[in-house]
Amino acid sequence: MADWTYVPDKALSKSSAPRIREVKFGDGYSQRAQDGINYMNESWSLTFSNRLFSDIYNMESFLETKGGTTAFTWAPPGESEVKVICRNWDVNTLYHTGTNSTSVGTLTATFERVYE
Repeated sequence: MADWTYVPDKALSKSSAPRIREVKFGDGYSQRAQDGINYMNESWSLTFSNRLFSDIYNMESFLETKGGTTAFTWAPPGESEVKVICRNWDVNTLYHTGTNSTSVGTLTATFERVYE
């Protein structure tokens, strides 16, 4: 089971950028090859909208404990589990009542796939 079990909003985006090596020769000729067996750089932009601050606090605490360097598992919608890190996230308050049990906010984060 994945370490990160919170379900993001349906409107998430995935970015893929294969890592390649390229050698350029004269007359515009070039050769390209995949850089290693794990050459696919992938990242997901996730949003967790209109969540109780108690959930936002739990998500943020989890990310803080990983510190942007420790990988954790996550299952992108419709895909198998992958190892990811999260270097940055933002928390926005939408409705603040003074207590975490009734305040509402949004957390946005970028998960980057890592190979370990």
